[in-house]
Order: sequence, then structure tokens, then C-alpha cells
Amino acid sequence: MKNKGWIIVIIILLPSLIWVLLDLSLINSKKLPYYGPKKLAENNKDTIYYSLNDIYFYNSKFEKEIIDTNNYKAFVTIFIKPEYVKESFRIGQLLSMIHYEPNKIKHIPIFLVYPFNKDSVIFNLKDTLKISLSKIHSLYLPDKDFSIVNSKFFLQRPYYVDYSCAVLIDRQRHIRGYYDLRYADELKRMIQEYNHLIVKEEYKETLRRNKIEQKR
Repeated sequence: MKNKGWIIVIIILLPSLIWVLLDLSLINSKKLPYYGPKKLAENNKDTIYYSLNDIYFYNSKFEKEIIDTNNYKAFVTIFIKPEYVKESFRIGQLLSMIHYEPNKIKHIPIFLVYPFNKDSVIFNLKDTLKISLSKIHSLYLPDKDFSIVNSKFFLQRPYYVDYSCAVLIDRQRHIRGYYDLRYADELKRMIQEYNHLIVKEEYKETLRRNKIEQKR
């Protein structure tokens, strides 16, 4: 009977033990920042972080679409202006990895956002540069809205961050990172920090499942 009691205690404490081990592990040793405006909650203890809610884009059929965080635990967004077609060096390291080391990047959902208007030909960097990875998607915004929405992803950005930088968004639509993809180190950091968010999100899901099992 004593052994059974210990087994029950271990089962109850196991999720907490895993969390401690994860928290001390290398992958979780770095805490990702939250970007954008912050405010104090009504309880004067918790912080409410800036969140990119209710932002709609258009797909290639010009149907309204929102990036569904039920499908993506984290994702990257890059705003592509028309001049970037001729200035692809702005995301040069990303393009290089896509073509030469696709296995390192193929698991990351990346949304390329373009402006459009009814009188112009729709351009698409993914097609122009023959990008075939399935998790790289194209979305569109009307010309009149492009800069407005673009600026929401860079609200109170650090001074060194440019509007052409890639933006890492977590499942709660918080901004967690900016990356200048002209540089290999920045691309490497983007991949590492995306993986970091995914590990933490998967662990949270494990905790939720364990709590449900314990209540049965």
C-alpha cells in the first residue's frame, strides 16, 4: 500500500517536476521579450501585453482571412513592399536557406504580406523566386491599409528595428521577436526562438491534458 501511495504522489508531482527541469534547461534558459505597449492589469500585479487582435488580410482569391492561432502555435510575418522584389537582399539569408537548406526552415509558418490595388498587377515574391515550401504563405492588404497594418506590427519598436524585419508572433498574438534577415545570425536566432516558443507551447498543452486526466 505504501508503494501505491508513492506512485500516486509521483504522478501528481510529475508535471511540476517536468516544468522545473524544462525551466532549467538550455532551451528555456532565455526568456523571450514582449514587444509593444504594456499596461498594468486592474489587480495592479499582472502585466497586459500588446496583442495583434482582429487584423484581417486577404488571400489570393481576395477573400478576407485571419491568421488562425488554433492552427499555428507561433508564426512569422514579413511585410513585402513592391520594391523588395528588386531588393530581395532584405530577406537574403531567408531566401538562401530556403533554396539551399530548406530542412532547417520548412517547419516554420511564414506569412509574406503584400499590398495590392485593383489597377495593378498582383506581385508575389514566392512565385517570382520559385519558393516551394508549403508553410510559406502569401497574404494581401489594400494599398490604403498596408502601411497602417504594417505599423501595428512595429508599435513602439526598438530604434534599431526596421519595418522590413521579420516578426515572430506567439499563439496569444503577442510580438516576441524582430529579425533582420539580411544577416545569417539573425535568421539563426529567429529559428531558435521560434523553436523555443513551440517547446513551451507544447509543454503547456501537456500540462492541460494532465490536469484533465487527473480530474477524471
